[in-house]
Amino acid sequence: MSTKIRNSRIELLRIISMFLIVYDHIIIFTNWNLTNDYVRDTILEIPTIGGKLGVNIFFLITGYFLIKKNNYRFNGTIKIILTTLFYSWIGVLISYLFKLPGISWKLNFQGIFPIEFGSYWFITVYVFLMLIYPYINKLVINLTQIQYFFLLILGFVCLFIWSCFFSNKVSGISEGSTLLTGVYVYLLGGYIRLYNKTKDLYKKNIINLTIFFLSLILMIVSIFLINILQVHGFLRYGLHKYMKFIDGDSPLQLIASMAIFIYTIDKPSFENKFINIIASTSLAVYILDTNISFRHYMYDFVIQAQKLQFSNYIYLYCLIVSIFIFLIFITIELIRQLVMRKTEDNLSIKISNYLLRIISKLYQFLIKKINK
Repeated sequence: MSTKIRNSRIELLRIISMFLIVYDHIIIFTNWNLTNDYVRDTILEIPTIGGKLGVNIFFLITGYFLIKKNNYRFNGTIKIILTTLFYSWIGVLISYLFKLPGISWKLNFQGIFPIEFGSYWFITVYVFLMLIYPYINKLVINLTQIQYFFLLILGFVCLFIWSCFFSNKVSGISEGSTLLTGVYVYLLGGYIRLYNKTKDLYKKNIINLTIFFLSLILMIVSIFLINILQVHGFLRYGLHKYMKFIDGDSPLQLIASMAIFIYTIDKPSFENKFINIIASTSLAVYILDTNISFRHYMYDFVIQAQKLQFSNYIYLYCLIVSIFIFLIFITIELIRQLVMRKTEDNLSIKISNYLLRIISKLYQFLIKKINK
C-alpha cells in the first residue's frame, strides 16, 4: 500500500505561517497603552502583519492541494473537529476549576460549542470550507483559464479593494475573517495549482520576492503613517486602527502571501519527517493559542507584555515569548497525538462512515423526490 508523502517545503511554510500567527497574537491580545511615540509603536506593531499573512498561506495551501479533488475528506475534517472540541472543552474545564478571571458563563458556553459560535473563526471557516470544496471544485473546474482569472479579478475588487479602501460592508467582509474570504483564497490557491507554469524560474523567483518585500514595506509604511495621523489628531485614536491596510481584507496581504507561496512551491521538493510531524500540529497550536477560555488569563496575567511596553527589551521579549509558546503548544499537541491517535483515528473513521451513510440515504431520498 502506498504511503502519502507530504512535500516538506510546503510543510515548512505551514510551520512558519503558524509561528507568524502566534507572534501576531501576542501583539493583538495584549492590552497596550496608546502613546505618542509613533516610531516605537510602529516597530511593536509590525509583527501583526504576519497574522493574516499566515492565514492566507494556509488557505492557499488548501486550495493548491484540493482543487483537483471531488471527494469529501470526511475523515480529516472530523479529526479537526475532534481536536478543536478536545482543546476547547479542556479550556472550559480549566477555567471552571481554577476560576480564571475574565471568564463568563457565555464564553464557556461558546467554548462548549466552538465551531457553531465561531469561537475560533479560522477553524469554523476551515471546517465549512472542507464541507463545500467538492462543489466549489465542480463549479470552477469547468471554467476556462480566462473565465477563472476574471472570477478572481472580480473577487479581488469586491472583497479586497472595496472592503479595504472604501470600507464597503456590502462586500460581506469583516476584516477578512469570513468564509467568503477563505473561499476566495482557496480559489486563488487552486488557480496557482492549475495554471502556474513558467519555464524561467529564476526570473519568476526574483519577481515574486520583489513583490513580497515591496508589499511588506508598503504595509509597514501604512502602519507608520496611520500612527502619525493619530498622534497629530487627523485620525481618532483606536487600539487596532493601524491594521487598516494589514488586515484580512488588505490587498497587500493577499499579494504578499500569493508571492511568497508561489516562490515556495517553485523551489525543489524534499521530504523531512521531522518537519512534516511538526507541521501536523499547526491547527492545534492555533486552537491552544486562541483558546477562548484561558487566552485572556494567559496574555494579561501570565505573559503580561504590557508591563514591558516602555522597556528597550519589549521587542525581544515578545519574540522569545512567541517562540516559547509555539514550542510548548507543539509539545502538548505531539503528546496528545501520541496518546490519543489510535482512538482518534478509530472514532473519526466511525463518524465518517456514519455520516457518509446518512448523506447517501439523503441523496437517494432527494433523487426519488425530484424525479417524481
